[in-house]
Amino acid sequence: MNGLHTSERDELGNIGFRMGLVRDLPLKKSLKTLADAGYKSVGICSAHADFNNKKLSPAKLSKLKEQIDELDLRICSVCHCCKNVDPEAALDESRKGIELASELKCNLMILRTAPVEMDPQGRQTTHNIAELIQAAEEVHVKVAIEPEPGTVIHGLYEFSVLTSQLAGLPISLNLNIGNIALNEGNVIAVIQEWARFIEIVHLCDVRRPDQNHLLPGDGHLDIPDIVISLRKHHYKGDLVIDLDETAEAPDQLAVEAMQRCKQMFS
Repeated sequence: MNGLHTSERDELGNIGFRMGLVRDLPLKKSLKTLADAGYKSVGICSAHADFNNKKLSPAKLSKLKEQIDELDLRICSVCHCCKNVDPEAALDESRKGIELASELKCNLMILRTAPVEMDPQGRQTTHNIAELIQAAEEVHVKVAIEPEPGTVIHGLYEFSVLTSQLAGLPISLNLNIGNIALNEGNVIAVIQEWARFIEIVHLCDVRRPDQNHLLPGDGHLDIPDIVISLRKHHYKGDLVIDLDETAEAPDQLAVEAMQRCKQMFS
């Protein structure tokens, strides 16, 4: 792996972890494991078993905030995946993601849209996203869309159509470089074209044609060059490790991912 040396930024201070991988593990233990490994931020998954898709009790919320502060972590996002087949129920679930972000003093909710078969034309999805953006603005939360294969917004073409249909509403992009490499091609060209929409970046490696999110260094991506391009195009946010879910020691996989980052960015 090539090293990235920079006098302008300490990239190891910008590495976060998307907690979907460890969502079935106790939240308290997972947060400590990530902090001990060297992560500086976490993307909270609204479907984590400890949340149970319900609003956190004030006591539990207070304890969570205390633990995050004690571990010197920050919450970079709340991630919500829309899986409900009923459009109104899906909208209500997504609103809970916004509420959770607001309660945790996080200004960003990442939304992965519903499976494409639930809304083939995307009309209900567009309507729901417009309502979510307006609701999010009221509590000072931004909404970033994560294009994901198999969902209504499964690529940047669909994202571009969405932005035109939203008539100027503030919408941003969660750039998952693995998905971009597999489905759009040249990651750096995409960064150049879409830089003004990029709110947060999810990091993994890939090896074409497999649709797997791999540990940094296990695929063909030149991650340091991609990060340099992001910084050149004024992206100042975190680099959030996002790996495929697995039942086999996901916490240890998270630790290994940070070790790879330390090799790559030191």
